[in-house]
Amino acid sequence: MARGLIYTLAFILLLLAADAAFVVWQVRSNLTSASKVLVSGSEKLRSGDPVAAMPDLKAALQQTASAEDALRHPSARLAEAFPLTSNDLNAVGELAATAATAARSGSAISQVLTELGVTRGDISTAFYENGEVNVHSLETAAPRISEATRAIFLASSRLEAVEQIPRLQVIADALNTAKLQLASASAATEQAEMLFDLLPSALGGTADRRYLLLFQALGESRATGGVVGLYGIVTATDGQLALQSIHPYTKLKKIEATDVPAWFEKNYSFQSALTQWPQANVSPNFPAVAQVMLSMYENSSREQLDGVLAMDPLALSTLMQGTGPIQVGRKIITPDEMDELLLVRSYTDFPDQESQNDFLARVVRAFWDELSATPEDPEGIIKGFGEAITQQHLKFYLADEEEQLALSELKADGSYTSAGDMVQMLFTNNYSTNKVDYFLNRSTKTDVLILPDGTARVDVSVVLRNDSPRGFPDLLLGAGTSTLAPGGNASLVSLLMPIGAQAVSTSVDRNETAVLTYQDEDHPVSWAFVDIPPQEETRLRFSYELPGAVDLAGGGAFSLTLFPQAVVNAEQYEVRVAASSFADGKSIRESEIIKKGTLTTPALVEVAFASPGR
Repeated sequence: MARGLIYTLAFILLLLAADAAFVVWQVRSNLTSASKVLVSGSEKLRSGDPVAAMPDLKAALQQTASAEDALRHPSARLAEAFPLTSNDLNAVGELAATAATAARSGSAISQVLTELGVTRGDISTAFYENGEVNVHSLETAAPRISEATRAIFLASSRLEAVEQIPRLQVIADALNTAKLQLASASAATEQAEMLFDLLPSALGGTADRRYLLLFQALGESRATGGVVGLYGIVTATDGQLALQSIHPYTKLKKIEATDVPAWFEKNYSFQSALTQWPQANVSPNFPAVAQVMLSMYENSSREQLDGVLAMDPLALSTLMQGTGPIQVGRKIITPDEMDELLLVRSYTDFPDQESQNDFLARVVRAFWDELSATPEDPEGIIKGFGEAITQQHLKFYLADEEEQLALSELKADGSYTSAGDMVQMLFTNNYSTNKVDYFLNRSTKTDVLILPDGTARVDVSVVLRNDSPRGFPDLLLGAGTSTLAPGGNASLVSLLMPIGAQAVSTSVDRNETAVLTYQDEDHPVSWAFVDIPPQEETRLRFSYELPGAVDLAGGGAFSLTLFPQAVVNAEQYEVRVAASSFADGKSIRESEIIKKGTLTTPALVEVAFASPGR
């Protein structure tokens, strides 16, 4: 009797186990199918086809619903009680719930895009058409974006809260992949939410806005890009941007900045940054520079403005990929020829600065007139704005503190401060009164050595090559100086270092020089003055130490962001991170980590440390 009962129980358990295995197979099949159609729906949504995306997203919801139903099966509930299978089933349950959330969020966004008239192709037409941003569309979409943001954030938090590691590797891998994808999606939707909240007011949706336009000449470098020769007023009215006026800065009356950060006044007033317009942007901190130049303008004109917009020739040519060619007088200017036209020929083809300024002003006005009309490629305009902002050729500052904070969180404020404390930036200020930075090429090699106590010892080698031609004085090559012929580059070369860094040494062409430093807000800056003759190069080396760069107590990490200066020829960089031997057994995964490339956008270098056996 007892033996028969045991056989019966064993048979029942075997049936339940087989049933549970079938349930797991079914759930896995449902989630695999859901994943495929989710990816397909997301791709269609990104390509601007919400109508085609909707069936895929609905299919994903059906598949996840089937998976969730299967997990409520009695055999699955019983399997949850067993230690060998409970972790796997819990993880699968969270994955199913997360996939359902993603599908619902995608469906909500697809629905609002369909309501805004996007059927197939270009999403940009729902928000930008006939030269203006559709503020109503932004306000309509904002609540749905917020809902999706909250839902994805909660789903991401749920996955992060799964502490038990699944026993099956395929489930563990799926869980880790989902965590990474959801964290990325959460960050993206959060930024979209901030952008959709910010744009209506910034673009004059609630009240007209007036902004100070600064046009930076990259041929004569300044820390934020180039010396500002032209200024203007841009208005924003219900999504429509328009250039009202543009003039050379010499049209301004007495220039003096009064409403400026205390640290800026302390560290840059000796360079006449508060009293001379061309010197106002010698700091790489664009929000502070914008405040200074806004104060200068407002004190001169007695007109209060709502912010600052700074752009340069490279921003112009990038945005012209969307506007198409512009016409100045009888001349048709294409995007491909804009850079050379503004950075070289505008200085060589005109006999004096007055006629050159007049030509530049007409080019800038023609561009803004085209931007305010019906653009050739609306999507190209939107992409161009994004590219110009991330490459630091287009910068914004908003006088409203909350709006400026949102701009900073979006990393669209044009400042190295958005990269955090661990940031390094090489920047130059040209003092040769010419435009030869068009010919300046720069490269850096950053060697980081992590010491046993976690201190980072950093050596930054800089090569500046002046490929300017030798020639007679003109607006491009300048008149030369007492030590340089026309075409020579006399520059203040500066290295902004992470917060807490301590400058150790500076050398120019292998000759040790005095260590000269100051503070840009909270960041120390080392600097040296160099003369670079035409067709020659100069080498500098900045060394600094950063105590506590790596916390080795539990296996830490070293990170450093290289931030680009807006220049004509982007910096070529190389970073090497190595570690000395550690007495406590800590080591990095590799003896040397190398990252190199062209610094057009901020570059993050990260190196993880771990104890042996981890």
